[in-house]
Amino acid sequence: MAGVEAERELLGRCHGGEDDDLRQIEDVRASSDGFPSYDKWKRYEPRMRRQVRRLVRNHRAKIQRVVQALREQTTLTGENADKLVMS
Repeated sequence: MAGVEAERELLGRCHGGEDDDLRQIEDVRASSDGFPSYDKWKRYEPRMRRQVRRLVRNHRAKIQRVVQALREQTTLTGENADKLVMS
């Protein structure tokens, strides 16, 4: 779900889907007493999607630095990724 929203925010569209994410969320919701009811989840979901988009907008430059480095180097160590994000 978050990946789809991030793609939409960064690329303006999403090439994949979120069916598996939504199915897993529903499985957890249905099997857990502590997870929100269906009605409550339907109220939370739009807020969670907005939060993802906001986080992507706030950290867009950092995300783009990592993307650019991956285009150039194909892989990054955790240390190198941290340096890109912290700079």
